[in-house]
Amino acid sequence: TQIRLQLDFPEHFPNLQLSAEARSDIAMMIREALHNVVKHAEASEVRCKLECQRQSLEITLEDDGRGFESKPAEGPNGNGGNGLRNLRARTLGLGGQLKIDTHPGRGTTLKISLPLARLRAAD
Repeated sequence: TQIRLQLDFPEHFPNLQLSAEARSDIAMMIREALHNVVKHAEASEVRCKLECQRQSLEITLEDDGRGFESKPAEGPNGNGGNGLRNLRARTLGLGGQLKIDTHPGRGTTLKISLPLARLRAAD
């Protein structure tokens, strides 16, 4: 696509030993969010930011697309699509929180906060 991707990752990131399930779910969440940008947002740029706080992994995806006006559990056209629903279910499955900030004509920001204690691989 012609969408510019800006990655904002810290220079120094802790060595986290994530479970295979957590790695897979995180990858699928980011994939789903980016797929939604490509398919629905009509964006020219998307920014993916990754941060590790003391107790949580923070993932933010922000686009400059068209945004939407609907409930977070619904799709951009109010059609109840599975993308955001799956994203929310994966986030909750890892004990996390998903916040969606969107307004027509002003893009969309997804903030995913995942507790590190639930992500770590068992010793």
